[in-house]
Amino acid sequence: MEERALHVRAEALGSDDATRDRVEGERAPRRVEGHRPIGVELARPQARVEFVRLPLIHRTRSHALRCAPGSLAVLSEGGTGCEDHGIVCAPEPPPSRETPALTQKTLVVQVPTSRHAALRARLAAGDFEFRKVPHAAFSVKGGGVVATLYRSGKLVVQGPDPELFLARWTDFDAPEQAAPAERGGLTKITGEMIGSDETGKGDFFGPLVVAAVRLDGKVAEELVEWGVTDSKALSDTRALKLGVLLRAKLAHSVQRLDPEQYNERYPKYRGLNPLLADMHADAIRALAKPGVRVLVDQFANARVMRSALRGVDVKLEQAHRAERNVAVAAASVIARQEFLLALQELSEEYGVGLLKGAGSPTDRAGAEFVRLHGWDALGRVAKLHFKNTEKVKRLAGLER
Repeated sequence: MEERALHVRAEALGSDDATRDRVEGERAPRRVEGHRPIGVELARPQARVEFVRLPLIHRTRSHALRCAPGSLAVLSEGGTGCEDHGIVCAPEPPPSRETPALTQKTLVVQVPTSRHAALRARLAAGDFEFRKVPHAAFSVKGGGVVATLYRSGKLVVQGPDPELFLARWTDFDAPEQAAPAERGGLTKITGEMIGSDETGKGDFFGPLVVAAVRLDGKVAEELVEWGVTDSKALSDTRALKLGVLLRAKLAHSVQRLDPEQYNERYPKYRGLNPLLADMHADAIRALAKPGVRVLVDQFANARVMRSALRGVDVKLEQAHRAERNVAVAAASVIARQEFLLALQELSEEYGVGLLKGAGSPTDRAGAEFVRLHGWDALGRVAKLHFKNTEKVKRLAGLER
């Protein structure tokens, strides 16, 4: 069959950070299987020509090539072929029976500066190729994964199974990804603002904690990438680790009332809400700038919080379920981290597993504490105005 020339114009859409391997000498063009055809415009609709994408070609480059019908346009790395762009024609291969390429995933974790050297040494012991990447401390490639640690501390892992890489070669957990609807539901931040939230008010054991953070829109986008969401949607382990990262990243303020101080202050207020409002106000004052927007997860009548912040030049907003805003979500994570650490400290100090919440297991833990340390010591670990106090007394056999 007479072959007629076909003019094809194709545009390569490789990534901006793609790099070209530099190998001396000529290299034969390589066929690349499993990549998706891109940017092909056929001058003759009936002709059958495919274009195979290689990641080393930059996004803005266009090439013109001529191929016969039934041929495959292939990019080579050696710079040979049409117009020295490494484009050649090859006979169309038979249908491939190989397994399709695995879906690529990307995970991002934050690595403290103090651990950069240890991570590099650990990866150097593996079968990885170290590469130079702009703005990166280092980048490695191997085992189907590319991992780049940027100087900012962001470790970006790309491959079909980045979770496996993190589990094997690092001490970091893969970030828990919020469901798409949750991530999409986070309120967008356009300017600097403060978010404030609390934890521990429904827990018999442990402190009452309020945390506030200050951030802007750019940082907020990073936090969404990290998987920051309402702390109630996170496991304890994830909240503890994420809290460390957020403290290092954000301007923040934490107000903590341990049980002894809580039991001393609580009777001086007309209920919990005014006390909680004062703690929010103290946390916000520590971060406030004139006119800055402040969002608080509403826990009482709006006037209670307004009264506590009277005289502070901020734009106060209150909303139920304010954790949908990433600033409040970040504050909730830090507050919960602080609470969990405090509860753990108390458990270790007194040799009793003090539990979260205010249910029956909490009552049993309280009774065990009283049997070991006496009734008068309960106020060191628990909020005594809770109804659990009487239940603990009965379980400990102190009420006849």
